[in-house]
Amino acid sequence: MVRLWKVCVVLSVSLLANLWIRADGEETGDIEAEVRDAGKHDAEDAMQEAGMDPSEIDESELHQGPALGDLPDGELPPVDEEEEADSFSEDDEGDEHAEDEEVEEESDDEDDEEAGGDEELFVDLNPDPDGKDVDTGPDSVWTGEHLSAEQFASIHKKVDESGDGKVSLEELIGFSQVARRAVIKKEVDEGFLLMDSNDDGMISLDELLENTVGGPQKPEDNLNMEPQTADEIAESANTKELETAKFKAADHNKDGFLDKDESIPVLYPEFNDGMLELIASSTMKTKDKNGNGELEHEEFFNSLHDEFNEFEEEKKQDALNIEKADFEKLDLDKNGKINVEELKRWESGRFHTEDAMKGLFEVADEDDNKLVTASELNKARPLLANHVAIPHLQEWVEHYEL
Repeated sequence: MVRLWKVCVVLSVSLLANLWIRADGEETGDIEAEVRDAGKHDAEDAMQEAGMDPSEIDESELHQGPALGDLPDGELPPVDEEEEADSFSEDDEGDEHAEDEEVEEESDDEDDEEAGGDEELFVDLNPDPDGKDVDTGPDSVWTGEHLSAEQFASIHKKVDESGDGKVSLEELIGFSQVARRAVIKKEVDEGFLLMDSNDDGMISLDELLENTVGGPQKPEDNLNMEPQTADEIAESANTKELETAKFKAADHNKDGFLDKDESIPVLYPEFNDGMLELIASSTMKTKDKNGNGELEHEEFFNSLHDEFNEFEEEKKQDALNIEKADFEKLDLDKNGKINVEELKRWESGRFHTEDAMKGLFEVADEDDNKLVTASELNKARPLLANHVAIPHLQEWVEHYEL
């Protein structure tokens, strides 16, 4: 009704203007008849442009008020100011409401574009170390990278070594190690080429240090740089010492260069026990402040505590709780300290991988029978959308083209 009223008002003003322009020398009654006919046709055209049905025209609405012929010369039909004010008020409110709806629709469209159009988006806003107590929501850290039900089914089939349709935790952890070795084998060529800056088919110690510590700095490099702190200088020296030791250990023929095979344990030390021993011993040397050959909790996580200011006490406490849980899991002999052998599990990444697989298993094992079926894994898919195990699964999907 409001839209029809607006059409009629516009037409009335236009027609009245026409009327007064043409009134000189014409009879009022003839003009009034023309106005009625023109008004009807113009109203039909206006309604069609406005997306309305012309059959809805109520001719009585076009002729409300006194006849033009009954009005004194020079006067226009009277206007009910109160009714007009109310009508314009309703119209303004309608326009504002329509604009608000358009803004909301545009906002929703932008949100949909940012979410990648993925309707199945779940998020663990406060990830639990064990993968439990998931809080779901409309966005995820892994937005646009969620795995499909078909990919989850393919992963389950790939991991199920026995082929009995069920996956045990041992199978899951074992497969994670096999898959990682396969990925390394595929990536080693690219890693070697990136390190071999002069393309001579070998890696020198200088090339290794340039890619890990950084090459020799020139005076002009320091113009816009802040001076290094004592801790940064010490860390750089420790890294250089460690990388040099790794290079010498990998250079079996002692020719001062690493070929592709010799470079593998340097670039990917996680499966080489000798390299892990060097790395863990270096970490122990850096963190073991009291020199007893083992790390207490405060020594092991000392660097993390400086990341929080006085206003982030709650975040700091959450981090401390996670630290405590990790430390207890890493401390296999339960003596309250971490030795070099235990530290090797941390440095190799095995601790994090196994912990992620255990968390995934706990979420997916719906009936707690220590086995996960393909159906259980698929059911857990929404809960795992932001789980720490997802990057591992994504790596498997990419490598095996699942």
